[in-house]
Amino acid sequence: MRIKFIFLTLLFFKTLHLAAQNNNSINPISVESFWGNRGALVEMTFHKPLKSHSKFGILSISEYYGTYSAKKQDDENQYMMQTHLTYKLFNNFDLVAGGITNNVDGLRPTAGFQYILPYKDFFFVAMPRVDLTQTHNAEILSLIEYTPSIHKNWNLYSRIEGLYNQDLKNNAHAISYLRLRLGTSYDIFRFGLGANFSFYGEDKFQEKQVGAFIGALLF
Repeated sequence: MRIKFIFLTLLFFKTLHLAAQNNNSINPISVESFWGNRGALVEMTFHKPLKSHSKFGILSISEYYGTYSAKKQDDENQYMMQTHLTYKLFNNFDLVAGGITNNVDGLRPTAGFQYILPYKDFFFVAMPRVDLTQTHNAEILSLIEYTPSIHKNWNLYSRIEGLYNQDLKNNAHAISYLRLRLGTSYDIFRFGLGANFSFYGEDKFQEKQVGAFIGALLF
């Protein structure tokens, strides 16, 4: 099962690389696969304007986590997908509204904003949002990347990514995580070592994983 998953991941990255070579007009698509000591996490982010120079766009964020243990897959496997219509209010600042679904809460409408700040070798993103129905969870997702040049097409790659989600109706912690990455990047690819720290529920049950990651940033 693990060998098949690795093969499909490598095939997916190769297909995306060929697509990027053949179409320079594709907007950034970020894909990353993290292989931890207990399971694998695949993340994908896609952001594209509806048409050239339009203030409206589509933002899609999805991730899937699968445990290596066949006996625990029903309890531990997770997924999250969210898709938003975006509107560029001003430079680096977008309003977002759409829907989010996951294996715990189901489908909910949601709205918020996204702020993006690229500065020299740094790249910062913050995305607060609120669910508009049910328990009205409030969430903030943020990350910062530092990618200084090492030599020609080689760069250091480092990232700190965090999320906090609060159930406002019951005033309770829902989920939070901290993800750390440190490695190198070559051309559109990045790879290295990583660690994930996840916290679930009111009691903040903690799960720790360390492992390796491979990703690609496509244009």
